[in-house]
Amino acid sequence: MRRVPEYDIQNPATWVIIRERDVWSESEAAEFQHELVRIADLNPFGEPNLVIRWGVAYEDPQMPDGKPKYYLSSNEPTLSGHQYRDDSGEMVTVKHLEDVPVHKLSLPLYSETHLGERRFIVEQWRSAEFLKRTGRYQQTHYTDGQTIISCRNCGGEMRETGRGDERVCRSCGSKRQSIVEHREVFTEKLLNDLPERGCYDFFMRLEKNGVMQVADAQALCEIADEWEARKKPFEEKNRIRLERRANQEKDKAYRKNEIWQAV
Repeated sequence: MRRVPEYDIQNPATWVIIRERDVWSESEAAEFQHELVRIADLNPFGEPNLVIRWGVAYEDPQMPDGKPKYYLSSNEPTLSGHQYRDDSGEMVTVKHLEDVPVHKLSLPLYSETHLGERRFIVEQWRSAEFLKRTGRYQQTHYTDGQTIISCRNCGGEMRETGRGDERVCRSCGSKRQSIVEHREVFTEKLLNDLPERGCYDFFMRLEKNGVMQVADAQALCEIADEWEARKKPFEEKNRIRLERRANQEKDKAYRKNEIWQAV
């Protein structure tokens, strides 16, 4: 396994995206994942309870925003090319502005590099029931919005001139518009794309004294210790819950028996 250097946020030359295959081989990754299954077993869907991720490029499937889940920073957007619509209506992408026909409108394209952590991250599976209990994947519900157009110069009312979308302020005659969209917010919550098979949450970062820790036998021992330490409180809560439920059933049966005896 290869150790990788840290980013220097002040030096863009270090903002290289190091892929997982450049850190360890497929066989090493598969062997480590096999050991995680041995430690934490499989969930009810036959998937690992613990999985290993390479933080640089791993994206959360529940958040398709193009950024790594373990996001650090992004560089400034840079011009990467141009687009124009050809005579058939199709969008064409070119590298240089001079490649755009002179009679076509050019749309510049920008790209930026998103930096994810240069760390191995262990994630833990969470059930859909757990997500519901904790209120995950919820969003505030909004009513229909109202768009208000006013004069940017004096705040007065704008009137249409009849020439396309052009408007003129009734008070000062300015054509500068301020467009604000207002939405009334309700307090109720709605579940937003709750994953029926659950999802994976952060469990542990392989790191020592602020430096990347390789995924090796020592890391597996630490993961196993952490897994056992977190299981104990859960198992104790589960035991108490089951005992409480059993006592409630006994109490119900006792009360039912009392009623029959009274009759």
